[in-house]
Amino acid sequence: MKRSITIIGGGLSGLALGCYLRKHGVSVTIIPENREMIRFTNAAGKLRNQLGKNVPSLAAGVVKKLYAQRSDGTDAIVTHGGGRDVIAALESSLKIETLTYAREVMRKYGNLSSPSVMIALEMLLNQATDETSIWMCGFGAGFSAHACELHYT
Repeated sequence: MKRSITIIGGGLSGLALGCYLRKHGVSVTIIPENREMIRFTNAAGKLRNQLGKNVPSLAAGVVKKLYAQRSDGTDAIVTHGGGRDVIAALESSLKIETLTYAREVMRKYGNLSSPSVMIALEMLLNQATDETSIWMCGFGAGFSAHACELHYT
């Protein structure tokens, strides 16, 4: 399987990470022009994640590129929700009726940020299914997007 990562606006740390990963055989895409789309602000002494209005379409475009690199025959898709609008944009971009597990995490817990993809994966694995190939995608710091495939028997 080809390994890949997209780093969006990760600043100097994102650039350094991209260079390191590229040296180790990972396909790296760095999109620095969207750095201001996601930033942390301080509101009443609490750290708050502030997203630009274009984040859902930006996320959908990046995830669509990662999704195109997956193997054929993926049984299930598990994604980090990133919020109601991001989920809707991903469903539209990937031409998927519903991202069931991302929506369920949002319904039960709200946007848990990056860990939500792991909770969505746990929901899938706790169900009695015949699915043995899972395509998983999450977002991270500096708005990076990562994807992997899980195969199990």
